[in-house]
Amino acid sequence: MISDKLKAKFEEVIEIRNIDWAIVEHVIQKDTNILRPIKGVAFEEYFKKILRNKYPDIDIKDGVGDSDVDIYVNVFKLQLKTPQSGSTRSKQQVGVALHKTHGNEKRPFNLYDRNNYVFEFLVVLHPESGIYIIPYKEIPEHKVWKGYLADPAIFEWNSYWLNKWSLIGLDFINNISIDNRRIPLKSELPTLSKETFLEDHEIIEMLCKPEYFRAAVMGLKGNIKEQWFIEYLEKLGYVVGEPTEAYSKYDALLTDKYGKQNKIQIKGTSK
Repeated sequence: MISDKLKAKFEEVIEIRNIDWAIVEHVIQKDTNILRPIKGVAFEEYFKKILRNKYPDIDIKDGVGDSDVDIYVNVFKLQLKTPQSGSTRSKQQVGVALHKTHGNEKRPFNLYDRNNYVFEFLVVLHPESGIYIIPYKEIPEHKVWKGYLADPAIFEWNSYWLNKWSLIGLDFINNISIDNRRIPLKSELPTLSKETFLEDHEIIEMLCKPEYFRAAVMGLKGNIKEQWFIEYLEKLGYVVGEPTEAYSKYDALLTDKYGKQNKIQIKGTSK
């Protein structure tokens, strides 16, 4: 359940009043590029949640800004990843995109140096159950760019590193899945709940955090505004169509009641 206070806070972030949660769901379902980064930051929240449920006093700290460390657990430096659909094969292998998302984006500059341990463990959500805890030195080497980590990095489905909690000081649960991927029976955000394993209020609280804005919320905000504007135009009597050519420079094709067409580009304001 999303409280009115939390909803108002989210509306401040996306700069739209009286948001319909169905619009958020529509935007998420329409564009995987919007959902993907949200799933990434949601895994951070989910990971912290299941650890704190098991160990209420566990020492967990968030990484800072654009660092290569997402969170610290018992002083260990962790980078968290969700599976990459294109390189994952059910029951065979799990692949994760593993490149820097800040700085020079060209190869090999956006790859991780195999000998420079910028984080200690790669933490990967298993597609079905469990979590991989993989030491940096055990991440495969890139086949083309020698001396760098593979991107995508591929691991066996039933890898030795699955649920290796003892590596980060959690011996009591070693080799045990502490997953709790229950989906709420009633949800205002059913798609997001299913994809993130979080309750509605946890999802919105996450999206309101300033540290997640650039990574996951900025794209969502722009697309929500676009969807809201399109629905408003339809209420005014316009027929709103998709661009008719590839790589178009406009977002929508408007047709008024007289059949006149206009190409429009939809942009939000910059702060």
